[in-house]
Amino acid sequence: MARPLKAIDWDKVDRMIEAQCKSKEIIGGLGIDDNTFYRRFKAHHGERFEDYACRKSQYGLGLIRTAQMQKALNNSSKGNAQMLIHLGKVLLGQTDTTESEKVKTKLVEEVLKEINASKDMIITHGTDEETDPG
Repeated sequence: MARPLKAIDWDKVDRMIEAQCKSKEIIGGLGIDDNTFYRRFKAHHGERFEDYACRKSQYGLGLIRTAQMQKALNNSSKGNAQMLIHLGKVLLGQTDTTESEKVKTKLVEEVLKEINASKDMIITHGTDEETDPG
């Protein structure tokens, strides 16, 4: 007689995927074999774990962005501001733009304009010399 199947809380699995947990972390919490998990996942969801998790984890990243926006617009909303900043930097690639970075960017843009202007002058000058009959 076969052993009864161990119950899997699929809602908990979804929340863990949204929280960016890796498959090994999810499976480790369930206490079942990797192959068993993947087989039962496909039977339950009708697709491979990797495909489903890719979409579902993106949804989790969207939840972070949404929480950041809600916190920014309404400081009384749920969520720890420092943790939202940290998660934004770590998971969403967000960065702080300092005043010095803005100045550096402006300087680089000015130098590029001067280089392009010099290049245009050289091209124009070179054309004048070629057409000068003297």
